Amino acid sequence: MSANVSNSYDQVPYDSRPRYATHPDCLATLGRLLGLSPAPVPRCRVLELGCSTGGNLFPLAESLPGSQFVGIDLSVRQIETGQKVAAALGLTNLRLQACSILDLDSSLGEFDYIIAHGVYSWVPEAVRDKLLQVCKDHLAPQGIAYISYNTYPGWYLRAGARDLMTFHTREFDDPQQKVHQARAILDYFRDIVPDQEGTWHRVLKEEAELIRPEGDYYVYHEHLEAENHPVYFTQFIEHARRHGLQYLGEAQMHTSLSIYPAEVQRTLRSISTDLIQLEQYLDFLKNRTFRRTLLVHEQLELTRTPGPEVAQTLLAVGSAKPVSETPELLSDKVEEFVNDSGATVSTNVPFAKAALTILYEQWPKPFTFEQLWHAVQTRLGAAGPQYTAEQGRGLLARSLVHLYLSGLASLHTYLTPLALQPGERPRSTPLLRLQARTGAGVTNLRHKQAELNVFDRAVLSLCDGQRDRAGLLEELIQLVTRGEIGLKREGRELTDLAEIRAALAEELTESLTRLARSLVLLAD
Repeated sequence: MSANVSNSYDQVPYDSRPRYATHPDCLATLGRLLGLSPAPVPRCRVLELGCSTGGNLFPLAESLPGSQFVGIDLSVRQIETGQKVAAALGLTNLRLQACSILDLDSSLGEFDYIIAHGVYSWVPEAVRDKLLQVCKDHLAPQGIAYISYNTYPGWYLRAGARDLMTFHTREFDDPQQKVHQARAILDYFRDIVPDQEGTWHRVLKEEAELIRPEGDYYVYHEHLEAENHPVYFTQFIEHARRHGLQYLGEAQMHTSLSIYPAEVQRTLRSISTDLIQLEQYLDFLKNRTFRRTLLVHEQLELTRTPGPEVAQTLLAVGSAKPVSETPELLSDKVEEFVNDSGATVSTNVPFAKAALTILYEQWPKPFTFEQLWHAVQTRLGAAGPQYTAEQGRGLLARSLVHLYLSGLASLHTYLTPLALQPGERPRSTPLLRLQARTGAGVTNLRHKQAELNVFDRAVLSLCDGQRDRAGLLEELIQLVTRGEIGLKREGRELTDLAEIRAALAEELTESLTRLARSLVLLAD
């Protein structure tokens, strides 16, 4: 990798966040459904190429102490920052190393899961080659590699906006000035394009809206780097095949064909000779710009149609809400369910309707298949469908697979135990308390970002399991009296100690409930 790439990340470090789709459990779940026997998540080895400061690996290493993690990045500055955090947290199962992907050799060892997020499209051809060779050489026999990359046809339009920004900023050296000018020229051209109803205006508008909430690091590395190489999906798969790797699926499987109407599915299958062609047609249909592709060794035999037997070995979690306030579970009436991202599913199958309703009511509680089967039977009662136990279990298992593929329920091989309700001595992890205290992004126990207000961050930073609620209250009173956090009632700053205590006691109870719902408190 060129020195220029290294210097750009030393100058403008990449904001290293948790990537839910890279969690070993996400990879293992899809692997299991498609016929593999991936390594158990609590005892696995994980390699991340292009790990930045380690923000994706810290929560994994902390929550999976029996697993081993290695992060590689070319930027010395980013690695040194990450090493300091890892040392402060005492993460002895995480090793961060500054080196080029080109310099990796057999001493690296074998890994069950390899992650390369935001690398493939942003490096020269030689590094792309070596990245795939590392996956081939260092993946365990049942290992899974995650590689994200920019794709055509969607990037053809985005490339025009990128070219405008790089052309305008070509004479600027200061990174902050480059980013400022890039944002400004994009906004300006969006507003002056003659055809305000045309495609080009829409492209510029969408790009401006996309980058507006993002940090400067994103604009600098996504649009202003010299290296940015989108590819068609078929080109990526051909590259992977040359290195002895085959396509497993997408890390977010619910983006596949299953979300489209039956007629569309039939037509696309009829004009596709294999899965790879089908996926390429889907990219043309979606105008896809980005993929998160999973690869495995070419000699492995895969089961392309997930069977119900595997679903019965997994944990199920769901948050899809019934559209109807009182869904009819017993009849064959079609009921619609919608998740937080707006994806919907409609079903008239009583087992599926009951399962979705129960999972929503009990979120974020994970259910084993047996627990969910018993809960569904209880909910439907004697008036439910008259199937044999084998038929009913099979129908429920198939429903879970369909809901997983549609993004309306999640299946898991392993989940970190968390508190569904705050206990008397609420406890979080050292990393979460550090993030809350420093103002960094908070990664919850499901490996996703949690949005917390200032007060909740203060409470979370104190949840070490040693303080009971009375102790937490006393600490919060000290924070208020020292002016470190404010406390108002009806717009009036509280100064009387008795008022402060009463108000904080109420706020603390509400805050702990919010923290439990944000999935940041560990189970006792």
